[in-house]
Amino acid sequence: MSATLTIDATGGVLLPKVFLDKFALKPGARLRAEVSDEGLELCPDIDDAADTVKVVEKGGVFVISGTQPFDAVESIMVARRDRAATLLQ
Repeated sequence: MSATLTIDATGGVLLPKVFLDKFALKPGARLRAEVSDEGLELCPDIDDAADTVKVVEKGGVFVISGTQPFDAVESIMVARRDRAATLLQ
């Protein structure tokens, strides 16, 4: 898969939707740029995976934790499914 990209006046690059979907990139995701013998390579930042949004318990209260843009309803649904699975074990 390849595409020709254009750099805008602010230095930004717009990635095609098919690339965003393939690598599950959301607004605010970080990419690592590396120079290789073949050119410039963009890779999802591995450290960015540690920054995902999740529901965690703090002081007996469940809170949404993370810094990336997220879907709160989906995060809560995932936490409920995980909790139900744990209780059923």
